[in-house]
Amino acid sequence: MHKNDLSYTALLFLIPAVAIYSSTFLNKKLQARVDRSNRDYGFLLLAIALVEILISIFCVIFFNTEFLVPLILSFVFLYAFSKEGIPRLLYVVSIYRYFCTDEEYKKIAGIDYALKILASFFGIFIASQLIRSETWIFSLLLDALTFIPLGAFLIFFAKDIVSEYKPVVPKEAIKHNIVLEKIRLIVPLMSFGSCLFWPHLSMLSGKLNIIMPWQATVLISFLSLPGLLSGLLISKVVKHVEDKTIVCVLPVVYIISGLIFLTFPDIVTLSVVMLCNGFISGLYWPLDYSFRNKLSPSTLINFNTNITRKFSIAQVLSCAIVVMLAPSMNFILILKILL
Repeated sequence: MHKNDLSYTALLFLIPAVAIYSSTFLNKKLQARVDRSNRDYGFLLLAIALVEILISIFCVIFFNTEFLVPLILSFVFLYAFSKEGIPRLLYVVSIYRYFCTDEEYKKIAGIDYALKILASFFGIFIASQLIRSETWIFSLLLDALTFIPLGAFLIFFAKDIVSEYKPVVPKEAIKHNIVLEKIRLIVPLMSFGSCLFWPHLSMLSGKLNIIMPWQATVLISFLSLPGLLSGLLISKVVKHVEDKTIVCVLPVVYIISGLIFLTFPDIVTLSVVMLCNGFISGLYWPLDYSFRNKLSPSTLINFNTNITRKFSIAQVLSCAIVVMLAPSMNFILILKILL
């Protein structure tokens, strides 16, 4: 928003992809120390918190200088490495094994994602006001400060209890393996398609004279609410629509909605994209993780490593396209020609 340039927003998603890919090389360490992953992750968060707080303070000091962009990119890299990369390998997808049975997992994971969307609702709304008042730079410092209580909580209160692995029963094994193979393909493709539009949605809405960027950010928070409800009711949803159907169909609908917006940008297509994204968070990811959690801990880390690397490469390629095309020509016009 500060530069009002699509290439900068794309760069801010390209850098995290590189960081996330880099984090996958810790997979062997995670496998060897799975019995103390919470404490390790807690200490890592505290160490990175100190660095990020310093970077955040420098961002405020050098706000209107040429140092701002490299400082923000450094912040984003560290943030993505520690809170996006490593959790994708182990923490996010297996933490529920410590607290619930496999039967309870879908409901618990759905509620968790619903609460995350609720938190995002307030967070995005606050972000829209920061953008509107041009004080968004202070959000970096606030974000860095969250590392401290989270890291401390993991060190002093979390317990590393690796639950007993229960293999998939034979009659479900074929379905399970088929869905996992589809997930291997879906996640990278969804990452590639999504990064063509989602990181730039608010800015695009302003450039295309649909609504102001801060208004688009507010709209995102409100249109995430149906996804919130789907997360809360996920155990009931899967009684009417098979879980594998949701996992395979929902990402396709989401990407198509994004491509339609890029081809015919208006308030309706913009709203549909925002709505679909909420359902990706509330329905797709909990069900995706429920299939992954049927793998043994060691196999799970290997599976997540494979997907995370493909996901990262897809995100780098997608963002690189935007970075290259955005400065020279009309980004939307180019995509219309390609589509």
